[in-house]
Amino acid sequence: MTASLDTFFEVYRIALFDAMPYDDYAPYLLHVLGEPGGAVPRSPFVYRIGSVILAIPFYYMPLVKLNEPAMISDSIEYIRATQAMSAANVFYVFVSCLMTYAYCRIRLKLPREWGLIGALTLFILSHFLGLTSVDGIALPFVTLVAISVFERSMLAFVLTVLVAAFVNEKVAILACLLTGSRFLFAHNDRRFYFKALVAAAAVVAATFVAVSVLQFPGWEHQRTPSKFLSSAAGMIALMFSPRGAYRNLLPPLILIGLWYLSLGAPRKGRISEPADLGVILGIVATAFAVDVRYNVGRIAMYCAPLFVMTATQALASFSSRGVAEGVPIRAPETENAAAMPTDPAPVSGAPPPVALQGTSRADFG
Repeated sequence: MTASLDTFFEVYRIALFDAMPYDDYAPYLLHVLGEPGGAVPRSPFVYRIGSVILAIPFYYMPLVKLNEPAMISDSIEYIRATQAMSAANVFYVFVSCLMTYAYCRIRLKLPREWGLIGALTLFILSHFLGLTSVDGIALPFVTLVAISVFERSMLAFVLTVLVAAFVNEKVAILACLLTGSRFLFAHNDRRFYFKALVAAAAVVAATFVAVSVLQFPGWEHQRTPSKFLSSAAGMIALMFSPRGAYRNLLPPLILIGLWYLSLGAPRKGRISEPADLGVILGIVATAFAVDVRYNVGRIAMYCAPLFVMTATQALASFSSRGVAEGVPIRAPETENAAAMPTDPAPVSGAPPPVALQGTSRADFG
């Protein structure tokens, strides 16, 4: 909780003083509430009205004033809306961490410390997301999609994807990639994956149709398939700069590392599949196709709840197997270990030692 409060003030300060570029949803929130200074954003931000609605309760929290110059606006309504969006992002990240902890403890039956490790890992990785915009608000929906796939719950999956379509379209795309990868390459439960894939693909298609019909201005190249290949080619050059390596390359590599770790869990009861690598590759390819510049890693990190839970299960199994097999977690060696005396080897022909029964230390003076 303390870390969440610190993160809120960090995010709030970045947004309020415009310390770095970000997608500003504060005017959209003001528009929904009918407050002064409201405005309808451009595409694709206008379609994420669910994220703004989920931030409404935070608009009425006590106003935290930061007494520093160069604020992006002097409007109290705008400052309150910026605070609300910042608080909503951090709050829903915290909710996603709680969901991760609960699933690890209740369903995966992992020890408490591993549930905490999973939740903390997700919280750390969430800093790659755009917490000054609406990425954090979508994270619980990604977590629910992953859990519903793990549990093979079609109703939970469909309801989550339907609601998430109004929160952030990337959740439905991720659901499509997850179920599609498992349907094509997993060896069991393919019937469930096929049904889930059809449902997720229908939501994605409906979203694309709505975008094509409504035709809100902005980012027209992202809805023009003929430009996807040229956009992807232009994105490749960005990967070779320091900024590109950090923003576009590092987050997918972290996710691939978590995916690789997740494969180490025992096959029986394992919630991960080798096919899950397709989710990372697919979301990165999508980001390249729509030319998001230095936001590839941010978009890829939407997958974090999925791979944090699978990797946590695997790491916990490594630990439990080590204890069961008598392998110490830590076996420090001293420099005098080799000089320590050992029991002498028995002399050939000597009688075996006699066990003393009924004796204590007092019997030997």
